[in-house]
Amino acid sequence: MLLHLDGDTLRLVGCDRFRLAIATIPVQQVSGPPFRVVAPLAFLDGLAHARLPDVGLVALGRDVLEVLGAQGAPLDAAYPDYERLLCSGTSPMTTVTSDELLRAVMDAEDVVAVRLDGDRVDITPPGPPGTLGFSRSFLLDSVRAARAEHVALALDDRSALSVAAADRPDDVHVLMPIHLHH
Repeated sequence: MLLHLDGDTLRLVGCDRFRLAIATIPVQQVSGPPFRVVAPLAFLDGLAHARLPDVGLVALGRDVLEVLGAQGAPLDAAYPDYERLLCSGTSPMTTVTSDELLRAVMDAEDVVAVRLDGDRVDITPPGPPGTLGFSRSFLLDSVRAARAEHVALALDDRSALSVAAADRPDDVHVLMPIHLHH
């Protein structure tokens, strides 16, 4: 997982070959330039199970990884340029209730087509070979992870689907499309 300290924001970025998730955390008393480190899973597991203070130091550097008193060593590893994968902000957004979207996706096939039409999201079976679809389970995970009453969806020019809590657009999931062959 990538930790990206950028001004007064700490971004937690996770990805695999099919999806990307970004969570943002406001940071107080920033001291130092923007920096990115890849954190080892053992460090992140420790954070998840630790009793951490609500306020504390976040320090990232080539050899520094400290979050609220927990210390570790960053990995010497490259991480994909996640910012290239985000919607430009010019893609039209469609906002719907999370419950409505979950109901529409819950009983769908394993791969779904997503069509955004003004204030409506249509979830349909995928079309003929050569069309694009999205993983039903990844879409469900994204909506649930938003933990919001309303979610905003957008399709970018590469046909990637962004799902974000409507009131927290910087906390976003990006789902890569599946090209259907048969």
